[in-house]
Amino acid sequence: KRMQYYKLQMGCMMILLYIAFLYWKERGKYHKKHKLRIFDYLLVVGIISVLFDGITAHTVNHPDVVAPMVNMICHMFFLLSLDTLIFLLFLYMRAITEGIPKPKKYGMLLYIPYILNVLVVVVFMPQLKYHEGEISNYSMGISAYTCFIMAGFYLVLTLILFFRRWKYIEGHKRRSVFTYLLVLLGITMYQMIYPQSLLSSIGITIIVLG
Repeated sequence: KRMQYYKLQMGCMMILLYIAFLYWKERGKYHKKHKLRIFDYLLVVGIISVLFDGITAHTVNHPDVVAPMVNMICHMFFLLSLDTLIFLLFLYMRAITEGIPKPKKYGMLLYIPYILNVLVVVVFMPQLKYHEGEISNYSMGISAYTCFIMAGFYLVLTLILFFRRWKYIEGHKRRSVFTYLLVLLGITMYQMIYPQSLLSSIGITIIVLG
């Protein structure tokens, strides 16, 4: 019965681990000594995010056996991993269209929302509230709201960047990325409206697949 809260996360984790296995297996054949690329970080953070999504789905629904501090720390790591994933998605899109922004002047401005968000999430974590829902318990508070706002902000920037560089992206990659971005945007909006749906893992998996 307790597994009902994180069956979705377990399924998404299996998909991500399978993708990671195939990806690094192929990379190992052609790049014996290679630098880590943005997608490498994206994949690792995605796996970590799904892991903590599953952990928090359990902790938030079992407050009688999980210490409040443990619950809070798990939620903090989940929110930070989610924000980092969305930020990496933006950097990845930037890298395949215009190159990675350098951390100075204009480029630094793109990092500021992410840095500020990390600070807000950490500072306001003690104020995070946990609510009972019909489907599942869920968390809400300034840290969660900030996470959603930042995710929306970078998703919009990613879409703008995508359309600006539309003609420079390969045809098949263009259709694939556009489809996954629209689905991801839809899932993000649905999660914001219905927080107890706990669909974050699907969004994370879509980011990696896209």
